[in-house]
Amino acid sequence: MGGVCGLVARWDGYLFWVFAEAFQVEQVMGVCLLGVCGWVVVLGCWPFLEFKGLS
Repeated sequence: MGGVCGLVARWDGYLFWVFAEAFQVEQVMGVCLLGVCGWVVVLGCWPFLEFKGLS
């Protein structure tokens, strides 16, 4: 349950980390943006979980 969403969240977090390192984004800004990305993943996965009847 939530395995796919967890994998997507880790992948998204890793891509963001690479982006932040490449462009030297401020750490505080990075944390805020990563939090937003996390919520987007959660909200994006919730309908999928509802559809699959796993929630």
